[in-house]
Amino acid sequence: MSQPKATYMTSKLKSFLFFLLLSIIFWTLTKFSKESNNIIPTSIVYTNIPESSSITDSSVNELSFGAFINGFQSLSYKFNNPTLTIDVSKYYETGDTLIFISDLEISKMINSQIDDKLKVESLSVEELVIGLDAMLSKKVPIQLKTDVSYKEGFWSLGNFIVTPDSVTVFGPSEIINTITEITTEELVAKNVSEKIENQLNLKVPEKIFVSQEQVEVKVNVDEFTQKKVIVPIILQNVPEDTAFKLLPEKLELTFNVSVHQFNDITANDFMVACDITSLTNGVNFMVPKVIKQPENIHQLELATKKIEYLIFK
Repeated sequence: MSQPKATYMTSKLKSFLFFLLLSIIFWTLTKFSKESNNIIPTSIVYTNIPESSSITDSSVNELSFGAFINGFQSLSYKFNNPTLTIDVSKYYETGDTLIFISDLEISKMINSQIDDKLKVESLSVEELVIGLDAMLSKKVPIQLKTDVSYKEGFWSLGNFIVTPDSVTVFGPSEIINTITEITTEELVAKNVSEKIENQLNLKVPEKIFVSQEQVEVKVNVDEFTQKKVIVPIILQNVPEDTAFKLLPEKLELTFNVSVHQFNDITANDFMVACDITSLTNGVNFMVPKVIKQPENIHQLELATKKIEYLIFK
């Protein structure tokens, strides 16, 4: 007797669950079939923008509209927001900086692009205003960014050469007018002992185009050694009725030079001067300054920073 009773209870439970599920389905269909006024957010995409113009940041990129839709449509729009595509060329006339699109025209777009059966009840904007900014171009220099260190005893021979050294930038005038240079990505090289030659990308601001996005960067590197030369000191701006004697009259310079240029650089490549106009009362010495030196030398030092003098009138 117990087995038929258990079978009866199981059958009754199954029937209950079936009718419960059926009720839920009917309730869901009834609930979601009812229409109500819903606000639907919509993204805006601008197409066919004139080549001489760009859309300003102040222009609207999204709007929302109200319409009577059922629950299934509402759920669909929540998972997949609709997009409204606006062909700017249809409303643009040469020289325009603002384009105005009426709410009636927007409603027609919604019907033609999203759902022709929708009745738009309201819009988040009374009128869509599209701002246009003139596209400009100009040539700007490239600023190289580096983080380079050399192996002990090695240095670069001259400065880095960047090719090209400038690029033409194109973009909205409000951005182009603020750009004075374009920087490269950072060149990182450690313990360098040989020539550097690399391609670097340019860091281009948003909404800006450049004539090229990469530049070539190179510099020669060589081993350096120390060298000393003795250079006579030149006096500048000496009064006609006065004679000066410097103590000492020559100065030793110490510097590092490429081993391949060691014999090419001599004392004649340097010029050290003391300017009489720099003399101040109570000071009995002058400060020598190097006013001429060759390129590609490093760590130039003067044997003394003070030159004493005697005056003869």
